[in-house]
Amino acid sequence: MHVGYDEYECFPTFTLQDVLDLLPKEIDKDSRNYQLEIYRNPQRYYVSYYWLDNLLISLNEVEFIDAAYEVLLWVIDNGYLRLSDMEQLALYLGYIVIILIALSLIGLSIVALYATALGIYRVIKYKQTSKLIRKYETINMYKASKIAVDFLMSKGISEDDKIGEVLRMMERYRKIYNIEEQSK
Repeated sequence: MHVGYDEYECFPTFTLQDVLDLLPKEIDKDSRNYQLEIYRNPQRYYVSYYWLDNLLISLNEVEFIDAAYEVLLWVIDNGYLRLSDMEQLALYLGYIVIILIALSLIGLSIVALYATALGIYRVIKYKQTSKLIRKYETINMYKASKIAVDFLMSKGISEDDKIGEVLRMMERYRKIYNIEEQSK
């Protein structure tokens, strides 16, 4: 049994250094030059942009990479990180892939729900059909029995005759009319 990843199974991920490299060292806004500042108190990490005593953004998290990542998202959302055309295209393609995956999952969910509903419908329909078949089989068995009794009575069997006599008479008619006995 194999545990872990093989060499060819690479999963690219952002490291803390990747996130920090993407963050602009400074942001120019309203003729102010906001500087990137990172600090930690005993419980949380803070990633901020300051200009003198003016705060542009400050986010904090328990984990350093989470705080840096949240600020990176804010920087991107607010247009302070200029992406090249290729990076922008890759970003849009990534969004398209995510949307296609989401639509595929929604489609699969709909198909699964439809299949479940169809299965339930067929079970209910089968039960109704089975009841209907049993009902008509019972009616047809009664009619066939009634016709057989009427036929036997027309040939001279009375209500007082025993079943053995009825069976002998049926066997006699089978032989006279060359009726082949069907296997059960």
